[in-house]
Amino acid sequence: MLGTAVICSSETSGSETHLKSAMIPHAGSRRTPKRAAGSARDNDGVLEAWVDNFLKPGNLAGGFAYYQAAHAGRVAIMREQAPVLPPIGVPTCVRWAEHDALFPYAWTDRLGETFADLDLAMFEGVGHFPHREDPERAGAEIAGFFSRIGHH
Repeated sequence: MLGTAVICSSETSGSETHLKSAMIPHAGSRRTPKRAAGSARDNDGVLEAWVDNFLKPGNLAGGFAYYQAAHAGRVAIMREQAPVLPPIGVPTCVRWAEHDALFPYAWTDRLGETFADLDLAMFEGVGHFPHREDPERAGAEIAGFFSRIGHH
């Protein structure tokens, strides 16, 4: 199973900020990201290309800008001061990865407050990229959801 964490730090030089990144294997991983490319889970090299693109200088800036812009809202949520919104009524399917080092399954405990018609289950045996790690099962889960709600 490929599971990684991205560790980032920034360094300012003049008017530019450079991000230093390191990919480390998830505790349950037996391969590093570079060795995983070309494996049965990434036989077309797409995952390695995605990781390489993600780590190019400047490509993390948009993600960090989002977190900076959303900071006040996240603080309000943590202080339980965020506005209460009505739950989303559209049928929603969430398959949360069992071994995702970035987003633990425990974080699903309040999804039912946001989605009134929630179909939630753990996607066992995979990390942060279940659609890459087990595409056949991911496709079957998606197809099964649409079949259950009457869309074929």
